Amino acid sequence: MVLPSPIGHYFSLAWTVFHLRQQSSRLGKQWVLYLIMVAAQLGYPGLLLVGIRAAYKGPNFGNLCPEALRFS
Repeated sequence: MVLPSPIGHYFSLAWTVFHLRQQSSRLGKQWVLYLIMVAAQLGYPGLLLVGIRAAYKGPNFGNLCPEALRFS
């Protein structure tokens, strides 16, 4: 298993801080609304993944066709 390097996390964090500072200076007092929208855009796919992972019961090839059971 390859672990991500801490340098990559540093650059991601630095880019995020830089981007948010640029947007806050550009948006004026609407930066809170901007942060809420970004959090919603990043959080929604995360919630979808959590829901899919919770509902997944494993492969069920019997529903496809009886021949599929031979290959499972």
